[in-house]
Amino acid sequence: MDGWQGVIIAFITAYFGYLTVKGKRQADADKVPADAAQVSADFRELAEMSGKIIEELRHQVGEVKGELASLRSEFGTLEIKYRGSLRSLREYRREHPTTVVVIDPEVLRDL
Repeated sequence: MDGWQGVIIAFITAYFGYLTVKGKRQADADKVPADAAQVSADFRELAEMSGKIIEELRHQVGEVKGELASLRSEFGTLEIKYRGSLRSLREYRREHPTTVVVIDPEVLRDL
């Protein structure tokens, strides 16, 4: 019986060793999808964040484009005033070549 007991103990030890290794492999296999799921969740979160950031940037670009259009319009108005003022001054100088032209400070501020 001592021989069989040694064989049985060796078999049980080997079997429990096998179950331990198998359990560890199964735990590792179960852990990988959890990590993959976490990576997938993180990727989805990053994709959502980048989408929100892109939308915010598009909104800001739209606002900047609107401001640029407004500035262009204002610049066009100033350019028209400036050219009109120059034409008026040239005509005045042509009509009165000896007269000194004095420009009112308010007119300069308006330009």
